Amino acid sequence: MKEAISGAVLVGGKSRRMGRDKAMLSFHGSPLVARVVETIRPITTEVLLVGQELARFAWMSGVRMCQDIIPGVGPLAGIYSALRDASNSQSLIVACDMPFLNPRLLAFLCQTANGWDAVVPSIGGRLQPLHAVYARSCLPVIEELLIHGQHCPLDLFPQVRTRYVTEEELEAYDPGLLSFLNVNTPADWEKALRLGRVPASSPASAVSAHTRVEI
Repeated sequence: MKEAISGAVLVGGKSRRMGRDKAMLSFHGSPLVARVVETIRPITTEVLLVGQELARFAWMSGVRMCQDIIPGVGPLAGIYSALRDASNSQSLIVACDMPFLNPRLLAFLCQTANGWDAVVPSIGGRLQPLHAVYARSCLPVIEELLIHGQHCPLDLFPQVRTRYVTEEELEAYDPGLLSFLNVNTPADWEKALRLGRVPASSPASAVSAHTRVEI
């Protein structure tokens, strides 16, 4: 049975370093955003697209459009908008530019979320805020951060009940941690395309440099 959890895909980035809309990059014949949505759909009870200029996704079915409440200030505002609009008290929040999301790992994060305000992976000492689960109880803290001009998701975690998920726990579901590769630049995209031609169990698919979240 699915957890009573919402899924939100953040599509509000400007894709400046990529030079074109990351969400619409074609991966295995489908736009990248569609691949992300279809990965989280079986795990969640609803899927939201969160960002600006959402009319460009009108072709997508079975998703709910959620306009950024505070546009242009980064992913913390996107997380805030998602939690405000979600039907459930907890939300799985991911970026639209992660082609190798792992359903088993995402399900584990969701199942771990009870009793926590946030569940966030930690890899090599770096937190992964756009591959995490948040509770609506985070909203007052996020609102205070935004009011005071703090737009980095990492500022949230010390102020709420946060469950940090270790590399050992993550690798039990996703050996090589390929889930955390995101595509910010053309070089990242070329790497993803190369890895997409390699079986996920191959050592060549291991990620040496984990996600660089644009915050």
